[in-house]
Amino acid sequence: KELLEKYRGRVPDPVIPEGHIESLPIHLQHIRRHFGVVETDPDLVRLGREAYYALVEWLDGEIAKILQALDESGEADNTIIIYTADHGEMLGEHGMWWKCNFFEQSSRVPLIVAWPGKLTGGQRRTQVCSLVDLSATILEMTGAEVPRWFDGDSLIPLLENSDAEWKDEAYCEYLGHGIPSPMLMLRRGRYKLNWYHQ
Repeated sequence: KELLEKYRGRVPDPVIPEGHIESLPIHLQHIRRHFGVVETDPDLVRLGREAYYALVEWLDGEIAKILQALDESGEADNTIIIYTADHGEMLGEHGMWWKCNFFEQSSRVPLIVAWPGKLTGGQRRTQVCSLVDLSATILEMTGAEVPRWFDGDSLIPLLENSDAEWKDEAYCEYLGHGIPSPMLMLRRGRYKLNWYHQ
């Protein structure tokens, strides 16, 4: 409750240009109806956004407890830490909530890797990757063999060298509830193609 109060009135409302909602692809129109967010009370939108910010701060505090416990146990230098998420949150942007679409708020997720003795902190990579790549990365980090049939590629060369040759792409698909037919996304570098099967 204290964190929620901290963000009351401090989170801007989503900016949705006139006619934008009506111009969304039919798949996204279906998702809006499916989740019941066609008509949303502005006060509820505001509360949802404030609560999200509060929950992010709460989670940061919980992660800090884990990192402190690692330090106190003496295992911090013997532990690989990977922070990521399986999806983002629309928070009312584009008139959407939750996930189930390929807007950046939904499909772009954090990926923070700490590997003591191998990676220097404070670096940033701007290349595109996928959580599919994370599976191969974890296997290689632990010395396990990466099966040749894996779809993903190990991120280790890119983590070690920002100039390493990298595919710089991610492929996503959505075949779940609320849509009339498949949705696909290909992100390559700064470009993204969203395809909605009719």
